[in-house]
Amino acid sequence: MKLIVGLGNPGTEYETTRHNAGFLAVDYLMEKWLEEGRIEKPSISKDKTYIAYETKYTRDDGKHESITFLKPLTFMNLSGTSVKKYLSYHRTIDITKDIWISHDELDIPFGKIKISHNRSSAGHNGVQNIIDLLGTKEFSRMRIGVASERPVTISGEKFVLGKFSATEKKALPEVFETIKKGLELSL
Repeated sequence: MKLIVGLGNPGTEYETTRHNAGFLAVDYLMEKWLEEGRIEKPSISKDKTYIAYETKYTRDDGKHESITFLKPLTFMNLSGTSVKKYLSYHRTIDITKDIWISHDELDIPFGKIKISHNRSSAGHNGVQNIIDLLGTKEFSRMRIGVASERPVTISGEKFVLGKFSATEKKALPEVFETIKKGLELSL
């Protein structure tokens, strides 16, 4: 079973902020894979700390893989609470092989993606909380660049809580398509 976690903040005021790039990526993956017939309509399970969309993914060879898309309902800095709670119900998930965390990355230019495994949080509080509560950093991450090309005169926190520009919004599907193609190679 694969677990794809999209990090973000719950609530309509955060929906299109840079900090919700992980949520937006998960939404894109579910939408596109449903359209393509790669996944079945997910069953939804809710907890006060997360929403889980559980389904089966059809690989190119026709084999099926159980997959869950998880969106924490805790705020970003407490994302580990949601992940740990979900894992407490699904003990067969191998943290080192089966978990992908999708999140914004202020140190990477907008439109770029970096895949990493077994790396420090690099100051990302949501990722650090996951590392702290799981007791390991041995999981995979899809780091979605949100940094501006122009110098930013506000704090990093205010910047990531700001909304994507119109130009960035238009480019996001291409960014998420790159993530989708990468995951399709590894599922």
